[in-house]
Amino acid sequence: MRFSKVKNNTASFQGFIWDINSFDQWGVELGKSLASDIRVRMLAARSAARQEPLQGLNPSSSWLMQVTVFLAYAVFFFFFFKFFLKFFFLS
Repeated sequence: MRFSKVKNNTASFQGFIWDINSFDQWGVELGKSLASDIRVRMLAARSAARQEPLQGLNPSSSWLMQVTVFLAYAVFFFFFFKFFLKFFFLS
């Protein structure tokens, strides 16, 4: 706890000395804007249930998004069938 306070105060002081806003996190804002774009693409892929790769991304990102959508469906069906079997057949 004390280390984080010291680090925070050090960053504030150095920013004051160098006339830099130490808490202006442009990287966080950039990440939010990029994530909102990817979120829109993932929602479109889930709603359309498309099988073609997503356009406008490099192949590794496209593959990762397809795997994520597949795993989301797999988790949903796993819990759905677990619930279904438990309450209708195993009761």
